[in-house]
Amino acid sequence: MPKKFHLASRLIVSSLKVLCIVLRRLSYPGRLRDLQTFFPRHHTTLSRIFNFGLYWISEKTHHLIDTLQQPFLTRERMDQYAAVIANESGHLSRGMRIFAFIDGTFKQTCRPDKDQRVIYNGKDRHHGLKYQGITAPNGLILHLAGPLEGARHDAYTYLESSIEDALRAKNGKHRKAVQVVRRPVLYTLSNFLITPFRKDELHKGEIDFNQIMARRTYCC
Repeated sequence: MPKKFHLASRLIVSSLKVLCIVLRRLSYPGRLRDLQTFFPRHHTTLSRIFNFGLYWISEKTHHLIDTLQQPFLTRERMDQYAAVIANESGHLSRGMRIFAFIDGTFKQTCRPDKDQRVIYNGKDRHHGLKYQGITAPNGLILHLAGPLEGARHDAYTYLESSIEDALRAKNGKHRKAVQVVRRPVLYTLSNFLITPFRKDELHKGEIDFNQIMARRTYCC
């Protein structure tokens, strides 16, 4: 990150101040007028600085979460994640090689002037955008897909993210597939995705598996 940023209208801001404005704006509550107390600038100027900083950070770092092909996500690290999850769930998930948790989320937005139905989510009854994240047992976000229209189902987001292709590439020539578990029953079981058991009558082991995986979003 450079020491200073040169914005439009001859506005020069230090990189530290840009970062502080972005972080403060993203915290809650983070209204622009409230930021004037911390940063002696007009709220319209703070808005330009925030938008610039957010765009700059996104352009420089988006590659860290839009692909699984990262140096830190080695085969050994994924095996460590799988071992932690297997240890937390006892014998229930041993052999499944579950290394992370996948979840969809809905972020509310203002109601647009046009195409309101496209981003309207009937379940949440709000307008917004859909995202899908894959999280390691230590809370680290390994992959983030989106945004997609709020009206879309989580299963559609899963298919559009092409995450199975990424998992297949990451798995390489190893025989055992790397698998992910989803807490609510919204996805379809596949070679790379473990879903809760869903049938009329479940035996005790299946019930225990569903209950444990429903609360084991983070294990470390």
